[in-house]
Amino acid sequence: MAETVPLFSVPVYVDEIEPLDIQTKNELKNLKFVPSYNGDNLSSTENKNILDLPQFKELKNTIQKIVEKYARDELRIQEQTQFEIINSWILKLEKGQNAQSHNHNNCIFSGCLYFDVGDDPANIVFVRPQHLEIFPGIDYRFDDYNIFNSHTWYFKPYDNMIILFPSHIPHYTEKNTNDYVKLKQAMRLNEYNVSLTHYPWLPSFQPFKNWDP
Repeated sequence: MAETVPLFSVPVYVDEIEPLDIQTKNELKNLKFVPSYNGDNLSSTENKNILDLPQFKELKNTIQKIVEKYARDELRIQEQTQFEIINSWILKLEKGQNAQSHNHNNCIFSGCLYFDVGDDPANIVFVRPQHLEIFPGIDYRFDDYNIFNSHTWYFKPYDNMIILFPSHIPHYTEKNTNDYVKLKQAMRLNEYNVSLTHYPWLPSFQPFKNWDP
């Protein structure tokens, strides 16, 4: 039977984690953001090792397990080779902004975890490196595009999606056209407690518990 094999392909791994709880999401949002160093007018967390913070220990362990699945189950790398998350930060993409094409030096794998992406988030796009072109220097016209002939390939993010890929692969984020704005819990209503003093036999309760605006 005829078969076309994607020989020496680039392994991009997509998975998802359990939804983040409200407290973790709020702690992530409330980190200090500063202008991004690469000049694209984006903002990122000042701390470039946020997963080393004590409050994100469980999240780091979750991500580390997915890295292990990617490395061991998919790439079949032996366990004598250990992997460590050395940098971690949040990049904020406001409406009208995009992240320019780049790669990550001095590391093996890179990844993105998405949360609070809204209804129509900007795609993450991967660019085929020139040395992996199937016909270098020749620009054919194609009837349609697939994983064999495409110069770029995109993924549509969604909440709790995590994507891992070799760090040398160029990637960028398309312009964000999302009008979605998540309301911040300025009043922390999810912690609001109600006691009915005229009905002391009734327990207090939190009417907005687990509320996610």
